[in-house]
Amino acid sequence: MCGILGFYNFSERTLNSNIEVVKILMEESYSRGKEASGLAVRDYENNLHIIKSDLDGRKLSKTPEYKKLIDTIGEKYVRTAVGHSRIATHGLQLFQNNNQPVLSEDHRIVAIHNGIVTNADDLWQSAGKESLAPELDTISLVEYFRYILDSYTKSSALSKIYRDIEGAASLAI
Repeated sequence: MCGILGFYNFSERTLNSNIEVVKILMEESYSRGKEASGLAVRDYENNLHIIKSDLDGRKLSKTPEYKKLIDTIGEKYVRTAVGHSRIATHGLQLFQNNNQPVLSEDHRIVAIHNGIVTNADDLWQSAGKESLAPELDTISLVEYFRYILDSYTKSSALSKIYRDIEGAASLAI
């Protein structure tokens, strides 16, 4: 089963020592998924930084891309970070679109999903999409959540998505 990790920083006063915590979490999540990993970080200036790879969390945290992410954040305050370690069930991990975190088409929603959704095609169509659903069920979940968020509060939309999912899911949105 995949791993979901992260934190929310309730205080702007804490510098990004929390990023070191994320690195430790990425490395420790190795046992939860060795086929791919990813990380999304939002700073207090509302900048979103995402990296994902077909490498496990231990290896990803040692890449130039990870170092670049840390350097880009620099001395900014980190508001939130979510990460994922993946065991591939839907979609080949060699294609980055199949790895997580997943960003909605309008760039409003970032999500990580653990589980298998058996009605992803139905959710995709319910979100008003006319094309075939993507291979990765998480993309269907993100777009469906984005779609229902236009009519529901965040908490009501989360409740609705859990009612509408067939299969099993843990989400970090």
